[in-house]
Amino acid sequence: MDYQDGLQARFIILVGGRLGLRRGEIAHIKEKWVNWRRSMIEIPIQEDYTKSKEKM
Repeated sequence: MDYQDGLQARFIILVGGRLGLRRGEIAHIKEKWVNWRRSMIEIPIQEDYTKSKEKM
């Protein structure tokens, strides 16, 4: 296991175990969700995906 793999594994353990994020939240986390000033991760409300509807 190289450094990058170890870092990713520790991140998943931290946010999944300690912070309680779900699999989907971990898989799709964005840097803009992190509020560095408040030391919080703020996950936005789920929005419907409409891209496929726009193509119709």
